[in-house]
Amino acid sequence: MTKLANRFRIVVIGNSHQFVLRLAYETRDRCGRAEGLELWFIPFHTETYKPILVEGEFQPAIREELQTDALGLVVSTLGGNHHNLLGLVNHPVKFDFILPEAPDLPLQEDVNILPVELVKRALRERAEESLAFMPLLQRSTSAPLYHFESPPPVPSEDHIRENPDAFAELISQHGVAPASLRYKLWRLHSSIFREACDRSGFKFLPAPKAMQDERGMLVPQAWHEDPTHANQVYGERMYRQLLAIVERRFASGSQTQSGA
Repeated sequence: MTKLANRFRIVVIGNSHQFVLRLAYETRDRCGRAEGLELWFIPFHTETYKPILVEGEFQPAIREELQTDALGLVVSTLGGNHHNLLGLVNHPVKFDFILPEAPDLPLQEDVNILPVELVKRALRERAEESLAFMPLLQRSTSAPLYHFESPPPVPSEDHIRENPDAFAELISQHGVAPASLRYKLWRLHSSIFREACDRSGFKFLPAPKAMQDERGMLVPQAWHEDPTHANQVYGERMYRQLLAIVERRFASGSQTQSGA
């Protein structure tokens, strides 16, 4: 990592899968291994940042963080869980669909095979609020914008049943959806946010390959003690992605040491 004269400030804003990045950062910072980065977290699910919007704009505390002169990057963790809300648990009317990017993935038998655009529309409707924050972020800061893809789904039904969290009652009633369907919903969800990134000037950061198994799902060492999140091992990989971004920006000469 290039030695920085000042700590490089990054605001991480959005939903709950940022918490593993925060754990990784705080662990590194305590040990003096933050390598020049200073991360500030804006988790939308906490009381600190509610209401998120005031008269159609981010509330003052959020705007202040997004407009500071020292800001180097803004990183989104928006929209992390919509695919799980739609398809972690079997739907009362079971369904499946063909994923265009991987049409050979297995289909369930004796279920409704839906058009992919219908499933995509359902996901987009659930993600509507998160998607609306992206152009607002673009208008609220002059810093470069990045977006972390949501972590891949856990492949193990046993792990999900043993750690059901808020899904416990639904799992007991309907069961866990097949891993292949959960993977397809994650990929479709990611495509929606990748398209939103293209529209709003964000660079899309894919899930780290080292954290995916041969099917593209979350490796066991990154499973968290709930059915939908990754753990600090995954957060460390996210942190390394940020280090690599900052290193490239300094190496290219496109960045000063004080910010964007």
